[in-house]
This record gives sequence, structure tokens and C-alpha cells, in this order.
Amino acid sequence: MSVELCSKATPPSRQIGVHSAYVAALIGRGTLEQILARLDRVAGSHSQGETIDFVTAWKVLNSNVETMADEGHRLSNTAVPTGNFELLIASMVQGTSLADGLTRMVSGARILRPDLDFQVSVRQGCAQLTVRFSSGETLAKAVYLEALITVIHCAVRWGLEQAVDPIRVRGPGIIAANHGSWLSLFGPPVQRKGEGVSVVYPADASAAPFRQHAFGRWHDATFHEYVRLVSRFEADRPARLSPTVQQVREALLKGAQGQVDVAKQMAMSVPSLRRRLTEEGASFRGIQTSLRREAAEVMLISDKSVEEIATELGLADSRCFRRACRAWFGGSPSDVRRALRLASLSQGTPAVR
Repeated sequence: MSVELCSKATPPSRQIGVHSAYVAALIGRGTLEQILARLDRVAGSHSQGETIDFVTAWKVLNSNVETMADEGHRLSNTAVPTGNFELLIASMVQGTSLADGLTRMVSGARILRPDLDFQVSVRQGCAQLTVRFSSGETLAKAVYLEALITVIHCAVRWGLEQAVDPIRVRGPGIIAANHGSWLSLFGPPVQRKGEGVSVVYPADASAAPFRQHAFGRWHDATFHEYVRLVSRFEADRPARLSPTVQQVREALLKGAQGQVDVAKQMAMSVPSLRRRLTEEGASFRGIQTSLRREAAEVMLISDKSVEEIATELGLADSRCFRRACRAWFGGSPSDVRRALRLASLSQGTPAVR
């Protein structure tokens, strides 16, 4: 256990990513360093000092799950098969409303995840989801729960007909706020108390219906929602991205198609949009390429075919994706996929179990 991570002495700070100790508490320092080294060789630098940017943190955990074929990161007595969590999300989005969907997911979790205690309650119309480990909490389990509920929240945002943020968020007291947390992306200040994590959704969101969607895209769609949360979080800091670039990214992540659509959403002409981006040292094509590259890196870890990835990235065909892949990562899709999956468990100190 990292003393730094658990210390309550350091005052909270708002940072762009999470401290390496936060992620290492879950998967082990050796495993984290191996995965980061692999990602760095394939896709360039992902961290600065001890800080890991939020998007890379997602990719690290995704890579660890793929490597171990265990969605529980070896925290339970038996491995959690990949696809298990997908069943829970599928049951949730079949609900008639968010509150009903959460109730359905909790019912399924009693069978699929007996190691976890899922609870949902509705008070004054507000739906509260709480998740904790049935067998008590360690630092590794606390970090895992924060990652788990982050994915659930991103799936909620994707599945509803409206964007939604919780009105209250509580995280495990064992984790201090000074090293970053996925929960900081949710919006409200994170209350740290007791064990487990919980989010409370407002009444209008709790009653909102889930929309019709292509469920096969749920993983990529939730990742895009996650990127949107990260973009919003970063927009509140001294900007690394210019305001216009931030707006264009947000519009594209919301589904805007091309410059005309983006310019319309930003209430300006296409020439004005191009001029403003040029003044800020950016281009529409560059922003679009950056988002596609981020999404491609995640999808290549999955079992999606090259044709499926090309379609979801909005490219003309698989040949376009292969060319793009070589330009982005310096190799073919199969080479990059193999490299991303090669991150294996440390032969030294194993990940926390």
C-alpha cells in the first residue's frame, strides 16, 4: 500500500490525470510500468513524471483486463470472465428508465458478481447506486470500485436520451484526494467516507428513458463519453487546448459530422471556424485525426476486425485504416494490436490480489 496515496495530510489538488501510485495500487507497479512502456513504444509518451493522463489510465486498465482475461483484475477468488460486465450494461440499458435500468443491473450483479454488493435506491425521485466489496475493502479494491463506477457512469451517459451528471458522489475514505481520482471527472466534489462508492442522479435523469442504440458499440461509446468527461475536466484548468479546439473536440464527440455540422453547432461559418483554428495553431483535420487515433488505440486492443474499426472511425474502408495506422503508430493494425496486448504481468511483485 502506498503511504503517499492514503495520506490525508496533503490538501486536495485538481490535476490533469492520476498519480501512478493510484493505478499501481490496483494492478501493481511492475505491471503498470510494463504497460506504460508498451503504450509509449506504440503510441508515444503517455505520462509526465508520476502523473498519468486520464485517457491513458483507461487504456492501462483495459490492457490489463485483456492480458489477464479477468475483468476483476485478480481481486476476487475466481477470475471474472471478459464479457461479464457487458451483460450487466446490457441489462441496464434494457430498463424503461435510468432508475429501472440500475435496478435491473443490480439484480444481474447478484448472479454475475457475487463478490460485489450492488445496491440501488430511489428517494424523492433521485436514484442512488452504491457498490462495495462483500468481503471488505483494501486500497486495490477501492481503486477498482472507482474505475468500475466510472465505466457505469459513462455507459449511463451514452444510453440516456440526455447528458447527465450526478448531484452527489462519494468515494472510499481510504483514498485521499491529492493524487487524482476517476471520480473527479463526474462534476460534484467527491465526498470521501467509509467503504464503497456511490453516485446519486437527479430526479429528471432517474426518470429519463434509455434510447435505441447499437449495443455492439457500447465499449467504444462509453470510451467516447469518458473522453468527453476528460475534455470537460481539462477545460476548467489553465488550457492546454485552446477554447476553439476544445469546442470542436466536444462537438465531434457528440456526433457532429464534418466541418459544416461543427461550425453550425458553434454558430459560425466554416471559413470563420477555419480562420479561428488557424489563429490558435490547429486545424479541423488535425483535431479529427487526433480523436480517431485515440479511439483506434482502444479498439485495437479489442477483438474488433479492421473493417469494423474503419467503419466506426468514419473511414472509407479498411485500406484507409491500415494507412492511417501506419502513419499514427508506425505499423500495421495486426502489429499494433499484438504490441498493445503484449503487456504481461510482472514476473516480480504481482499485482495486488
